Amino acid sequence: MAPTNPAAIAHGWMFIGTIFNVCMMGVIIMQNYLYFVTFRHRDPSWLKSLVAFVFFANLLNTGFVTADLYLALVTNYMNPTFLGVSTWLFDTDPVIVGLIAGSIQLFFSWRVKVLTGKLYLGLITAGLALSQIICAMLMAWKCRQYPAWGDFAKFTDLIYAWMISTILVDVVITVILVWYLVRIVPLNRGHKTGMARSDELVDRIIRITIQTGALTSVWALVDLVTFLAIPDQAVHLVFQVSMVKLYTHSLMSSLNSRGVWIGRNETSGINTTAKMGGDTTARANVSSGGKIPSQVTVRVERHEMTDAINKPVDTIMGQEMDMDMKDPNWGSRAV
Repeated sequence: MAPTNPAAIAHGWMFIGTIFNVCMMGVIIMQNYLYFVTFRHRDPSWLKSLVAFVFFANLLNTGFVTADLYLALVTNYMNPTFLGVSTWLFDTDPVIVGLIAGSIQLFFSWRVKVLTGKLYLGLITAGLALSQIICAMLMAWKCRQYPAWGDFAKFTDLIYAWMISTILVDVVITVILVWYLVRIVPLNRGHKTGMARSDELVDRIIRITIQTGALTSVWALVDLVTFLAIPDQAVHLVFQVSMVKLYTHSLMSSLNSRGVWIGRNETSGINTTAKMGGDTTARANVSSGGKIPSQVTVRVERHEMTDAINKPVDTIMGQEMDMDMKDPNWGSRAV
């Protein structure tokens, strides 16, 4: 039975999604604080600019969605004509979601290219990310063209294309990164590196890669399924309104987790150094009481990219983890 209150069709579900959106905004603020405290002197300018762009775009998204709800549920709560259509504030959601998700997906596409050394894999994932952005822009235009909630059925094909392309690029990126970590980094997953901490590092990165990739993929899939299964109500807005925060969370979790691994290496007494270049060998000097330190050779993947001002950006095992810990003053500089 269809709801008699027009606000129940869309705005009630949007309200639930906005609660999650606002709560996640608080988490994202803390994640950004931790990132800039830890990596403001360490990461390249382009990466910090990406993080800043994503953060301020999220602030706009939360502000627009909250303002739209206020207009609908407070200012126009007795106006069925207003409640029956979407506003320009709501129509900004596909644009912001597409730009944030697309920029993060393009970042992971760059990571795929750098880590695997295969340009075609990076181009495939980047192409999927760009198609998702285009679909999002078209969605916003269609929402303006057909503002009535019931008219969204007129461009369902575009909605399908947007959701499917979003899910596909997340799955492809996750599969490629996990494949690289499982098959390439340890050379053969049947052979451990011989060091418990190195094995733990690889396993931890794999878990985070799967968790962050699966989270956004499943969320987008549920968004699509609810849109298909419940066409007379906008239940999918619960997931649509909050989706952008999950993409941001996946980016910030990936970047901030590097600090945890570096801290573990420092507290465990492991001094890891590596030469610049492609595949290299790093030496881990492990202190053992008052005895002479024993040297264990660990094969790691070392990759180098150069930004606009020719500063090297190191990546290891998909996390841009700079293994150069020779400088004992790094911790004080980073804080």
